[in-house]
Amino acid sequence: MKSPFKYPADGMTARQPFPAGTAGSENFRIPGLVTLDDGTLVATADVRWDSESDGGGMDLIVSRSTDGGETWHYTFPAYLGDNGDRYSPSSSTLMDPLMITDGRKLWLFADIFPAGYSLTTACTDHAFSDLRTGFDSEGRLLLTADGENYDHCLSDGKIFKDGKALSGITVDGSFDIYENGGYKGNLFFADAPFRAFPASYICMQTSEDGGKSWSGFSLVPVKEEGKKFTVIGPGRGIVTSRGELMFSAYDGENVYLVFSKDGGKSWKKITSPFAGGESQPVELPNGNIRLMVRTGGINQICYIDFVRTENGLQPGELVKTGVLNFSQCMVSALRVTRGEKEYLLICCPSDHTGGDWGGRFNGKVYIFLWVKTVRWCLRTQCSSTTASLPIPV
Repeated sequence: MKSPFKYPADGMTARQPFPAGTAGSENFRIPGLVTLDDGTLVATADVRWDSESDGGGMDLIVSRSTDGGETWHYTFPAYLGDNGDRYSPSSSTLMDPLMITDGRKLWLFADIFPAGYSLTTACTDHAFSDLRTGFDSEGRLLLTADGENYDHCLSDGKIFKDGKALSGITVDGSFDIYENGGYKGNLFFADAPFRAFPASYICMQTSEDGGKSWSGFSLVPVKEEGKKFTVIGPGRGIVTSRGELMFSAYDGENVYLVFSKDGGKSWKKITSPFAGGESQPVELPNGNIRLMVRTGGINQICYIDFVRTENGLQPGELVKTGVLNFSQCMVSALRVTRGEKEYLLICCPSDHTGGDWGGRFNGKVYIFLWVKTVRWCLRTQCSSTTASLPIPV
């Protein structure tokens, strides 16, 4: 649901989905790529405008190609625009996109932060510190009108206080506020008449036409009481053989497997006791879920298996493969079937010595072969300059 007066225009690029200068931005990070059943390629990334910071006015972009990557058509499925398309530590943030597809429908997820907030003050004016979820007991987004009391809430596009809807006030699918039809700002802007509680949120949009157009936002209530933040593992999630939508999330203390059995209408999560960061799930041939985990300081490719039992998926131990990588960077994982053989492709930086980018060099693709009675075993490796997109790791 776009607000035409503020969204950047759609456009087209050649051979790359997001070359520098696309839509006026010099920086694109955190890429993701999925393929639809008809062969359409759909890519996504952070639009970081004139900065590389993890916060302060980023937006989301999606680009699609129907000719094998020769031409790309991009659009902004989500855009807040309170930063004037430049870095500002006081701006709202959309970042870390994640896509899931069943081959036809697309689900797009991202972290969304209120203006001036992020995980640390290195990028924004404030770091998340309030341990509440940002929702009331009925799952409605908490709002403030005076900056102190969160005594309003959002429900079905209306703002309520004391159980009564405010007259003439509506909120659209982009969290834009209207009073009697006139635009008044956005719930995630610092100067809006009603503002979201200062917490981290995960938002979701869907597309039924291959990424040409997108629905409005819905929020995925994953954050628990007592946590400073909960954010997603970007890139791509999966649809399991049972039809479950799955992606990962983390809060600095635990890693979660987040899943939906009803196409994204409701969500549950399974907690792993192990600390980790951005992770990516793959379904194993036996139906278990393997979460490839970012584990700072270990400098090995690591994973946690969630095993299917009568009581649902149960998290196992953290497994260190012994294969060196730089563990302060996310691992990308993709399951590939060729004939009767099953492979797991792992892409990550192999340089674990550090550097200006903290060891994010010498990208490699590791090919693991599924051995039915044992596990995924490393078979070979090959050099690779990029992951799924022509964008540096």
